[in-house]
Amino acid sequence: MSTLVAVESRLKAITESNRMSWNTIAPRRSGIATDRLRAGEVSLADFERRLAGDVTGRRVVHLACSYGDEVLSWANLGAVATGVDISDVAVAEAKSRAAEAGIEADFRRADMLDPPADLAELDLVYLSWGAICWVPDLIGFATMIAGRLRPGGAVLLCDHHPAWEVLAVRGDDHLAVAGDYFGRDRPNVDQDDAKRPQGARGEPDAPRFSAFVWPVSDVVMALVGAGLRLDAFFEAPEPALYAGLGQTAGALPAYYVIKATKPDPTKPDPTKPDPTKPDPIRPGPTKPELTRPEPI
Repeated sequence: MSTLVAVESRLKAITESNRMSWNTIAPRRSGIATDRLRAGEVSLADFERRLAGDVTGRRVVHLACSYGDEVLSWANLGAVATGVDISDVAVAEAKSRAAEAGIEADFRRADMLDPPADLAELDLVYLSWGAICWVPDLIGFATMIAGRLRPGGAVLLCDHHPAWEVLAVRGDDHLAVAGDYFGRDRPNVDQDDAKRPQGARGEPDAPRFSAFVWPVSDVVMALVGAGLRLDAFFEAPEPALYAGLGQTAGALPAYYVIKATKPDPTKPDPTKPDPTKPDPIRPGPTKPELTRPEPI
């Protein structure tokens, strides 16, 4: 067996094992009440909506969508929204919730590294709050996303910080290192309980998962290396994700946000100065809004 075939076989085995584990815990997970979605509620942070821009009539695909709250939220904002998830049970539940809420949205059961072929020429690929850690091949994933976007389309990633993934709270002002920040493609099967998915946390019979810790720099450079233009990037604290740590919880990174766009050769590059205009006075960095980190 060649090295490439062996690697692909290993990754498929990890993905299939995770799929079975997600199916096991999916009935224990829940989203916001469907009557709230039916009333037009949106479970997206203000900064997510601002970075995405107007999605009316645009094709938005949420990878690793679970039970579909964000997909239905994008639909409530006017998008042609599709959710992709590896769990058969989660996709069935998402479809049921969409019907119950009376919201038109599409849900597909597929590996997010290999979405259905018709999901192409996309305006926005969205990933949120517990997605990158399930990607075993970051370069391949970034390449796939770039290939599915239309020129001018973007990927918006809002996810847990890998520092949070490897730091475990053990009491007030007490942290332990419970993982390898530079683990990259080495699967971590012994996650701290607080970092396990909802439905597995605190459950003695919870199935095992193989998660991956990708340094933030790897994620950024994978997207840039795939030909995307970095438009926004910030890291932020969220004390609730370090429950039990005490007052110092706000001094640590808890999540990060990336927006990267596929260049459109027919339009000017906004990152390059217009030689016909004077250089503007550029403001300094602003503090991001900290409104919506959630557990996996």
